[in-house]
Amino acid sequence: MTEPSIRVVRGDREIKSASLRRRVLLAVAAVTLAVVAIGGGLLYQNLDTDSDLYAQAEDLQSLVERTRDATVTVYCGDSSGSGWGIQLEDNLTGAKSLGFEIVTNFHVIDQCIDLGEVTFSIGEELVKHRAEIFGYDSSGWDLALLTTATEVGELEPSRRKPRLGEWVMAVGSPSSSASDEGILRGNVTFGNVTNLVGALVVTDAAINYGNSGGPLVNSRGQVIGTNTWVEEKDQTDNISYAQGTPTLCQTILDCTASALTWSD
Repeated sequence: MTEPSIRVVRGDREIKSASLRRRVLLAVAAVTLAVVAIGGGLLYQNLDTDSDLYAQAEDLQSLVERTRDATVTVYCGDSSGSGWGIQLEDNLTGAKSLGFEIVTNFHVIDQCIDLGEVTFSIGEELVKHRAEIFGYDSSGWDLALLTTATEVGELEPSRRKPRLGEWVMAVGSPSSSASDEGILRGNVTFGNVTNLVGALVVTDAAINYGNSGGPLVNSRGQVIGTNTWVEEKDQTDNISYAQGTPTLCQTILDCTASALTWSD
């Protein structure tokens, strides 16, 4: 009679002991999984350091202000367009540089080629400054580079090839009937990269007449392209194009091992 009782007690102790071991093992496993999860998250963040480019900039106000300060309105004859101050290595411009460079589109300054210069205003200012035409490409790239002694804000070109879905902001000076001068200086629109055709960036960010030559920047404020044109077919909507920054190397500048080249 006592033996079964002892066995029951022993069994109960064994069950409690086994249950305790299981609880300890489960607790250890849970801690291990938590550490792996945290470590995995950190590892993921370290590996995918570009994930922020798919979201709107956290400090959007600062990004807008900084980009607008470096975006100019370019005047040639009776027409106007946009441009942006570019951060370039000195060896890319040499003696031809007057101190600061501005990227724009060829079609913005084509009527002033014979004059060799244009005027521009910075931000929302109406004061016009002089800029010389440094170089241009009149083919399908439609780009031009100006140089000026007037200090302009400089934007950093992106070293990384943009990817589909990344957030972008287009800045420029489109035409407007609501403005006395007929220009909305420093206008901003937002969208995403919707496609890439070689170095041509396709976006759904609104680009209008006058936006040509303005910067298309990512959420870090780096320029990925120069706003160039928009589809005007009746059957299309929200399809705009920007010439990727590497095209400056293929047309105007000798950019061997330059920051203007893209890496994947």
